[in-house]
Amino acid sequence: MNITNARLSYYITDKMCYPTVIVKDRDTGEAQELPNITSKEIDLLIYLSTKQNTFGQIQGVYYRDFCLKYKCCPQTFYNAVKGLENKGYITVNYYGKEDGTWDLLINDNFFVSKEDYKKGYFRTNRAFLSSMEFSELKSNEKKIAIQLAIKQGKQDENSWKLKFYPKTIAKWIGVKTISQIYSYMVSLTFLFPSIRVNGNEGEMFVVEKKMNKKYNYQTQTRNSARELYWFHRLKSYCRRYNIAYTLKDLKDLVIVVYQYDDYNRGLLHITIMDLLLQYRDIVPKVISKVFNKYYKFGYDS
Repeated sequence: MNITNARLSYYITDKMCYPTVIVKDRDTGEAQELPNITSKEIDLLIYLSTKQNTFGQIQGVYYRDFCLKYKCCPQTFYNAVKGLENKGYITVNYYGKEDGTWDLLINDNFFVSKEDYKKGYFRTNRAFLSSMEFSELKSNEKKIAIQLAIKQGKQDENSWKLKFYPKTIAKWIGVKTISQIYSYMVSLTFLFPSIRVNGNEGEMFVVEKKMNKKYNYQTQTRNSARELYWFHRLKSYCRRYNIAYTLKDLKDLVIVVYQYDDYNRGLLHITIMDLLLQYRDIVPKVISKVFNKYYKFGYDS
């Protein structure tokens, strides 16, 4: 079974497109209508999705990591967490930890059976989603970009052309003013360069080319989602138990994990954690030697 889950279900990506969401007031239980997900909340939701397991759980979320990546202040992070929680996207475990991290859950985003995958999902380990260009977009522009990426992904490999009327795009995100769509599409030119042509119902947008490789998947390996998950998990573990590391050490250790992640996963987890606590430092060469000894003598079952 997979342990990584760099995905958002179509239920969530569809929910994101509504202009408002209906939630229950925690105190009165009455339904209330709130403005839907903001631009920074979209960034945080995508960020969390690349660090979750197949149940949508993320352990050891640290505000500073997000703030450094998106060049924002701590209050922006906390506001985004609160906003996602209030709108029903995530559940927050407020149980305090000495290292100042939280455990979160992305609601309605588990992938543990074939039926879960059949419902459809959007992969979030794509370079454009973590780029500064995307981060600087307005919330409606991000919603359109995600919908275009989903629809382009469903196209035949030999035909990436997409055709949409402005009113169709406006319907996706619940916008009544069609003129706004033209402005949004201009902002998305770096991802989806389009031309305008005359259709049967008036002017329409035509996206003729596949997304630039620079903004597609972060890597060309099948392990890109696994890398994001393990990098976060190991970094959180080191922070929680005051284990010394550098980013290079962390990346080297992730490479070692790749070699054995398809074997006995329980033994893998226990061995890594024990060694880190023993050495109080990341020593990939030593860890690699230990694993070679384990699997050479048949301890993989």
